[in-house]
Amino acid sequence: MLQIYCDGPYLPAMNELFGSAPIGWDAWALIVAFGLMVYVIVEVEKQLRGHVLQGEPMQLLAPSDRVVIAAPSGAHPESLGSGTRTT
Repeated sequence: MLQIYCDGPYLPAMNELFGSAPIGWDAWALIVAFGLMVYVIVEVEKQLRGHVLQGEPMQLLAPSDRVVIAAPSGAHPESLGSGTRTT
């Protein structure tokens, strides 16, 4: 079913049946550029909402530099997983 769905716009028989045409490379470039732009805007907004709008300074951390601020009551640091530090 997925194969038919993906091939539909590119098979001549389907083009005649539905009156459609394949998407050109220039249209694909616009689609990818717009999607990338939306992705970047959403990620920047998430950073701003998570840090600046809550009164915290914005600081980008690598995934390996993340720090656990507080552990659940009764939890031992060993149960938090490898590579996690507690402060």
